[in-house]
Amino acid sequence: MSQIKEENYKKQLCKDLVRLKKYDVAVIGGATSGSFFARKMAEKGYSVFYGSADNIIKQMEKERFGRSNGDIEEEIENADLLIIDDLGTEFKTAFSETAVYQLINNAILNSKPMIISSNLSITELEERYGQRVVSRLNSFEVINFIGTDIRQIKK
Repeated sequence: MSQIKEENYKKQLCKDLVRLKKYDVAVIGGATSGSFFARKMAEKGYSVFYGSADNIIKQMEKERFGRSNGDIEEEIENADLLIIDDLGTEFKTAFSETAVYQLINNAILNSKPMIISSNLSITELEERYGQRVVSRLNSFEVINFIGTDIRQIKK
């Protein structure tokens, strides 16, 4: 696990994502990381599926139970890069736990580059989602961004 200045790492990670086309990163902290990576990769011509964990799971649930049309899982599958922002902020249900596992596991099985941000530690993620999810996250490079939380600066 690394601790690193956010701006330097963001720039290098974008270069690595383009070069390697496969890079799994769990970002702990970094309130603007997800949107930054989505914007930079889209500028380079890559299709990016970006969403908060809460919004992705809500949409999956609506579609699964026939309350919405669309196919968010296909959109995710077709994207070059999947970014799940704020993992751990979604309402905890049996469906959300299963959905998080499926999102992470499917991306890994399909060799899809993926970035996950969370303000939870690995220990907290394990308490919330269990060993199955955390064992998959352990295959990621985990980066702890250090610095001032932008939300605190804006107050």
